[in-house]
Amino acid sequence: MNHTHFEELILDDIKLSPEQKKTLEAHLAECTQCQKIQTGWSGLRQEMRTTPAVNPAPGFTQRWKANSEVRRAQQQMIQSRKLIIGFSISGFMLLAILSIVFFTQYSPADLLVTIFRTITRLAIGFEELRQVVTIWFKIVISTSPATLAIFISTWFVILSLGLFISYTRFWRKGEVRS
Repeated sequence: MNHTHFEELILDDIKLSPEQKKTLEAHLAECTQCQKIQTGWSGLRQEMRTTPAVNPAPGFTQRWKANSEVRRAQQQMIQSRKLIIGFSISGFMLLAILSIVFFTQYSPADLLVTIFRTITRLAIGFEELRQVVTIWFKIVISTSPATLAIFISTWFVILSLGLFISYTRFWRKGEVRS
């Protein structure tokens, strides 16, 4: 016999219609399994109603909050580590695939020539940048001390704003602000 319907009538806290009550009582008169459920559930309800609420130990709330913050920090750390490991593995796999493709298409001599050419171009580019900056500073310094002071002040303000925005946006992330 399917007892699911009768178990739901016993365990659900809904008001039964007169017809449902009659059906349930008739079933309970015949079924010992549902009688045990009815008796157990009634006893449990009575126990829950009569048992006084127990107050938590002193400091429970503070310990719970502290532990939850620690658990959250640990979970974030674990998630960060998983993300870093995943990206690292993906990066190594990509590097391996690109290395295989690259070394099958180019000879080691071509690779060395390309590396030295790139290093030489970078050195030349830095030297040209140094020359441009030197000339620019000579022009700025020769104009007037007030221009130099304005330039340095503007540069300092822009740098300070950039650092402040970076600090408030990234480094203080997750801090409780009062």
